[in-house]
Amino acid sequence: MENQGKDKSALERLLQVLQDKEYPVKRWKGRALTGRKLAIFLDLYVQTGNLSKAAKKAKIDRGTLYFYVKHDPEFAAIFD
Repeated sequence: MENQGKDKSALERLLQVLQDKEYPVKRWKGRALTGRKLAIFLDLYVQTGNLSKAAKKAKIDRGTLYFYVKHDPEFAAIFD
């Protein structure tokens, strides 16, 4: 899931779609993926091109991101 030259403006447009979306809390994780956290993660992902590093710096469990990649087509589009 490395960032392979993904257009930054495309990520910014996608962020606008996802930013207001409140992702449900996975009970065992205890926190929702908010638009603010998503914005931080996406900014770091654009900078690093690495999902794991960006997730760690944004304080989002990497498993949470993979869950949403699997279950949300809009979210998965970030990594296409």
